[in-house]
Amino acid sequence: MRFYNTQHSKTTDTLRPQFEVRGKDVYPTVAHPDGQSKLPYFEIRDNKLYPTVANPQGHSAHPFYEIQGSTVHTTRFHPGGHQVSPIFHIRQ
Repeated sequence: MRFYNTQHSKTTDTLRPQFEVRGKDVYPTVAHPDGQSKLPYFEIRDNKLYPTVANPQGHSAHPFYEIQGSTVHTTRFHPGGHQVSPIFHIRQ
């Protein structure tokens, strides 16, 4: 499973995946602005993405994102603020 930016996020290419899910961990891909990492940036728990210690924005006990069907939305705990529109869409 991979996360692609939606048209609402203009900072990166929408045709290249930004994150890849392996098991319950989410890793940035080579297309991610921070580059690829061998350590996961997020952990998936109950359809929510919690930042890990490898995340550049730091570890948090609060989820930054929530998976809603085939889209990913920010939560009120996201450092950039909560958006109503999805930030990523999910593809296999």
